Amino acid sequence: MIEQSYLDLLRELSTDESSHSKGRSLLDHLKGTYELLKKWDNPSDVCVGGLFHSIYGTQYYKVQSADFADRKHLASVIGSRAEELAFLFCTTDRVGFFTEADKPTPVLVDTRTKTSVPVGPETLDALIEIEVANFIEQFEPDTAPAKLIEFMRYMLKVGNAHMTTKAREELARVLEQFE
Repeated sequence: MIEQSYLDLLRELSTDESSHSKGRSLLDHLKGTYELLKKWDNPSDVCVGGLFHSIYGTQYYKVQSADFADRKHLASVIGSRAEELAFLFCTTDRVGFFTEADKPTPVLVDTRTKTSVPVGPETLDALIEIEVANFIEQFEPDTAPAKLIEFMRYMLKVGNAHMTTKAREELARVLEQFE
């Protein structure tokens, strides 16, 4: 069950009024992402980071529900670790989650400033987990372009050791229908 204070904050930020995938609201997508992460037995901060994973907008989803100036307020409600995960998900190149996956000292790239953002392996694993949940939650097999399927296979191959078993199994199940 998602804490009411988190849902209240998301509604305050109008995520229920912003459109997202499958003709739904951003709030619906965020809740679905959270539910997958929870189902996969992720720690609370990863689940909550996933609940807020697009709150500042991303390189692909341009709607910015919260301003960067609101980071301290968000952290006070959802926790600093969850907010950090959401912030990194929103501001760094997400392909880097996978290209950096097996490096001992992963470095992501901020898409706004083009600066390097060193992260620890545990943070990178959490970002990979959130990205997998994000993809699966909004995935539409009937309309998925071949390039997306190819990237999801890449995610499974490269991110394999960095995901929970349940996330890995669910991603593999989604991809089975394309073999």
